[in-house]
Amino acid sequence: MTPKTKRTERIAAAVMLWRDAPDGPLVYLAERNPALRFFGGYYAFVGGVREEVDGPNDPDGGDRIALRNCALRELEEATGLRADSVRLHEACRIRTPPFAPVRYDTVFFVAEVDDGAEPVLAPGGELTSGGWFRAADALARWRRGELLIVPPAIILLELMAEHADRSEFCAAAMAKANTYRD
Repeated sequence: MTPKTKRTERIAAAVMLWRDAPDGPLVYLAERNPALRFFGGYYAFVGGVREEVDGPNDPDGGDRIALRNCALRELEEATGLRADSVRLHEACRIRTPPFAPVRYDTVFFVAEVDDGAEPVLAPGGELTSGGWFRAADALARWRRGELLIVPPAIILLELMAEHADRSEFCAAAMAKANTYRD
């Protein structure tokens, strides 16, 4: 019997761009470049792995400030949206299950996007296209096989479809994420 190898967990931040609309909130989903090894061609939220430039851990040993910085950095790099055009709210933290070949410990943020501010994807980047979706519409397209969506986004889209109020959504996401602790 071979010993189990410990997989390295990548610490990351992801941002759900959220825009209120008359018929309910919209969320921005971006298609990952199909050439990418990890979930290429799938739709996901904007985000990425924490880097040194995001700062050190908080004085109490946590990483909330650094992950917030990571979220804002990734958002600007991928979409051109700057911190002054969004209001960022922490929604939840989800860890990839232990059996996954690549593990992530990701904090998901909701970024309320100001009217008139539009994401513009960086050409030649990891994201090839994107658009605003109602959560229920994105899920319906996923169920019909028309849209590939990364697993954590499916969970959060289901909650968004149930909770059109951002505060209620964040509370529900936090409660749901607590059921996925390992």
